[in-house]
Amino acid sequence: MAHPQVVNGAQQIGENGQALFGEAAPYGFLTIISTMSWGLGYFGMPQVLLKFMAINKPGEITMSRRIATVWVMISLTAAVAIGVIGRVLYPATLLTQSAAENIFIIMSMNFSRP
Repeated sequence: MAHPQVVNGAQQIGENGQALFGEAAPYGFLTIISTMSWGLGYFGMPQVLLKFMAINKPGEITMSRRIATVWVMISLTAAVAIGVIGRVLYPATLLTQSAAENIFIIMSMNFSRP
């Protein structure tokens, strides 16, 4: 995992206008466990629990599981794609963590202008 080069909370930009990153580092045990726990936490969300409680027949569980899995794959892929596309389109705009959270808004404003 390559870490961004940060000075005073802002990511550094190279001469070519691209964001600068340090050397890639391996994922640690804690990072792997933390990432896996996010997936397990999904089933504890109230809207997901309500869907499971609303199932009338055991046969509906298979279809519900498939729909939920496909939806999660689509939504998480879209979220990652928005971040990657935003980094490519606006490398010098989103230099701090708090600014990077606004990528969806910035892209929406720029792409929806008449």
